[in-house]
Amino acid sequence: MFRCLLAISIACITGCTNPSSKPESPILQKRWAIDTLRYTAYYTSPSLSQNKWNVDITYLLEINYKGRYAIVREAENGQKEYFEGKAPESIMALTEAILNQRTYDTLYLSNPEAVYVYDGDYYLLDYHWQSKRRTIQFIPREAPTEVQRIHRVLDSFVFSNNLTKTDTIILKGYEAEVVRLSTNTTEGPPPTVEMRKFKPPNKKNQSR
Repeated sequence: MFRCLLAISIACITGCTNPSSKPESPILQKRWAIDTLRYTAYYTSPSLSQNKWNVDITYLLEINYKGRYAIVREAENGQKEYFEGKAPESIMALTEAILNQRTYDTLYLSNPEAVYVYDGDYYLLDYHWQSKRRTIQFIPREAPTEVQRIHRVLDSFVFSNNLTKTDTIILKGYEAEVVRLSTNTTEGPPPTVEMRKFKPPNKKNQSR
């Protein structure tokens, strides 16, 4: 299935505030230990003309410390859809409880000893915990059970029917950061055009 690259708009996720209202206390503003949670699904494909990987974003979810979410995802017709609103507290509560259990590795990608070829989306958890940035890149079958659980919960939320649709969303150019992280961890360069050409065996070298 062909998927168009999600070109994330240049804008700010922060919602409008009433200038006449009193500013909130910093204590009230801080709802979660996670300052910002970003969850991205993306896939890679080799460039046919250049020796590099193309990185296409399938969807992106961001939840800030107040529990406000923003989602950009691709619809069935290939167009971008935008959603924003208040995320269920159960999502952040579960995510924080799991991430607080222990320190996870930054990569859970293909196992060199695996007997399968992975051809699905890759996932990136990118979050700031107590002002420290942490990332987890993974494919579900290689990730720990706890990370798989976060993956299932966030996936279900991204495709929920109860989301509030909006016209556009600014996600601060985060797409470029996803491309940078995924490119740095892709396992080796893609096959070149010459490598992809079929070369029949030389009959002279074959034993009779």
